[in-house]
Amino acid sequence: MLDSFEIQGGFTGKWSLAREAQNLVHSVRGIPKANGWDNQIRTEPGLALVYDHKYRLVPRIDFSRRWKADAILHAGGALGNVYTNLNGGIELRAGWNLPTDFGTALIRPGGDTNAPADTADVRYSTDLNAYSAHVFIATSGRMVLHDIFLDGNTFRSSHKVDKELFVGDLVVGASIVRRKFKISYAHVFRSNEFKGQPGGLGFGSISISYTD
Repeated sequence: MLDSFEIQGGFTGKWSLAREAQNLVHSVRGIPKANGWDNQIRTEPGLALVYDHKYRLVPRIDFSRRWKADAILHAGGALGNVYTNLNGGIELRAGWNLPTDFGTALIRPGGDTNAPADTADVRYSTDLNAYSAHVFIATSGRMVLHDIFLDGNTFRSSHKVDKELFVGDLVVGASIVRRKFKISYAHVFRSNEFKGQPGGLGFGSISISYTD
């Protein structure tokens, strides 16, 4: 089992520098700059308290000495003026020398921890040629009680939309562990987050971690 507690802080609006960050990336990649920044939510300090509980089901399924599969459950929530929600889901993994950690980061608060849970993990192996490779599929659902990016500013009027109460993610991807490094790619298919949204979202992420 793994319990994670986080305190997240920052700013929305101009102080977040989101406009400058997006324009920089678009400039580097040769993508036209986005319009509509003047209609975004206003500057506001943000705070979120986040809790996440993960439970890796045991025993694992052993297809052979090296080929294994497992399942990791997660449940938690967030409380704050940026977002308040409850979430839960499951990740299924299968592969060669499956690592003994708590899975690949799902894109949500409290989603990422790649630390091995015991010395059986390939990252602790004395064999310099040891490696791990596996695929995964995960589902995650959340009840969205508040989202400042959809509901608008907390203490002043701003643009807003009618949010969906329930949002779901389907995540597919693969991970490779080589010596002390773990590299993962995850592609997320997300359901609609607000009323009138023309269709769900799809996006990918790459994560790299190092274990000392």
